Amino acid sequence: MKINDAQLGEILLISNNRAKKVTARYRNGYFRITHPARMKQKELEDVINQMRSRLMKLKDKSPNNILSPASKLNLSCFNVIIKESSYKNYYHKLTQGQLIILCPENTIYEDESTQLKLRAIIDQQLKIQAQRILPIRVKYFAQKYQFEYSNVKINKSVTRWGSCSSHKNINLSLRCMLLPDYLIDLVILHELCHTKEMNHGENFWKILDEVTDGKSKTLTNELNNFRSIY
Repeated sequence: MKINDAQLGEILLISNNRAKKVTARYRNGYFRITHPARMKQKELEDVINQMRSRLMKLKDKSPNNILSPASKLNLSCFNVIIKESSYKNYYHKLTQGQLIILCPENTIYEDESTQLKLRAIIDQQLKIQAQRILPIRVKYFAQKYQFEYSNVKINKSVTRWGSCSSHKNINLSLRCMLLPDYLIDLVILHELCHTKEMNHGENFWKILDEVTDGKSKTLTNELNNFRSIY
């Protein structure tokens, strides 16, 4: 059985009568998760969610996701170009839609420390773009559809695009900047709808339908199946 997850990508579920616990491997761009045959679908989904942080790290360490000068990383808000230089330290600049990262000569890209440095640079620039763009979009839609919210914060969540607290504080992941514009708008509208309905009941979807021209379920399904190259 195969399922698709917004952050994890394709997951192949393998039932094994002799398995005593859930195990996961990431190979060739997808997860192979082996589980005891007695486990029910809902129980397995809960276990995967509990493992999500570890699975994301496993995916990031995969050779298929190693950032290097050979990487072709065309993100929604900028393209990433990685080069080697004669400098002894890492340098970067964002210009004309291109994030250029200069690495020291003979950099070993397979090293975890190298990957952490490169991803920290990219995440920093994603956060800058998110802080520049997302609060303005939240304000625009709040005024357009008469929502009330307290404030907007940008976080580094890899498991949730956004959230809304009972105090109407909206949190948005910097990874929203990986989405196309219309899905960014969906995330924002989704959280604004939570300022009126905190659950995902019938009334919530009715409100979201009203602000998405009746496309709430279609767009949400597209968001859930979105797979970023970063």
